[in-house]
Amino acid sequence: MLSKSKTTRKLLAFYFTNPQAKKYVRQLARVLGLDAGNLSKELKKFETQGLFLSTRNGDQKIFYLNKNYHLFEEYKNIILKTEGIEASLKKLLSQFKKIEQAYIFGSFADNSQRTDSDIDLLVIGQVDFGKLNRGINQLEKKLQREINQVVYSSQEFQAQKRKSPFLKNILRNKKVILIGQDETK
Repeated sequence: MLSKSKTTRKLLAFYFTNPQAKKYVRQLARVLGLDAGNLSKELKKFETQGLFLSTRNGDQKIFYLNKNYHLFEEYKNIILKTEGIEASLKKLLSQFKKIEQAYIFGSFADNSQRTDSDIDLLVIGQVDFGKLNRGINQLEKKLQREINQVVYSSQEFQAQKRKSPFLKNILRNKKVILIGQDETK
């Protein structure tokens, strides 16, 4: 964990989940439900370190991630595993004891996501769909991202994994493992 500060964790989780985002302090405060003063202090600190850059639009300062920062990838990996999409989905899915495997696939998994990209989730096992959908809806609000889940029972998955062009495409491309091991190949 980089910081015990809720402000820092929420700020970094938002930006590393939305790496193309450019926001001014008051926008961020509304989106994240944080105090604008504390947020401004954190952003200035990170700007001084080089993790964030800013531009001015009139009297407003717009902040965005500096993807050329020398520790950018390290920050990204830590944040996504501890605070971002991966950690949030793992926490949600851990409530379902009969999930055998779960993966993020698509643009997020292969690092080609944009600000408006959704998150694609493959779940294999038994789940309570109502409970899963409620959890997904809460995460979508928190992460400011649409999450599309595809759920297969173990039997359906085994029957379809060599037949379905959709599944074959998922299985041969990059995935982020949330639950289980990569037994898809």
